Amino acid sequence: MPLTQSFKLPAEKQESPLAKLGLEYAQALGNSDTTRLLPILVEDYHHVFLPGTAFPTLTTRAQFVAHLEAVLPYFGEITGDLKEIVISEDANTIVLQIGVSGTMSDGTPYSSDNLFILHAAQQADGSLKFVSAKEFYNTKSSDELAARLGASKA
Repeated sequence: MPLTQSFKLPAEKQESPLAKLGLEYAQALGNSDTTRLLPILVEDYHHVFLPGTAFPTLTTRAQFVAHLEAVLPYFGEITGDLKEIVISEDANTIVLQIGVSGTMSDGTPYSSDNLFILHAAQQADGSLKFVSAKEFYNTKSSDELAARLGASKA
């Protein structure tokens, strides 16, 4: 899933460690490259999908990566567009809006806007990593995807 970027971060924010971390997160998702997530997420990373419960809350980095590795193959010719980035004044929280559209691997059209609220914390080694995320998504599109995933396991 290639990632385009229609949103341009203001010059004064481009050097922000949190902005760089957020862009790395978006690019890892956009390139379906879960290995790029490993160094930027803590081991006990929590990821909550809202609203609804189409997908369970994930309470470790390993669970999140496994979830992505199960879901990403269903995205065929899908493109992501990073539409907006908002960084909190305390530089610990970043919001990413990513639009996703295209055709799933089974030929079904797909379109969704996802909003990620990511919280980061300084680690003992001095690095900045994400500790948790809330992902708000288009429930209709995601519920249809979850139903297809469930049907494929039957």
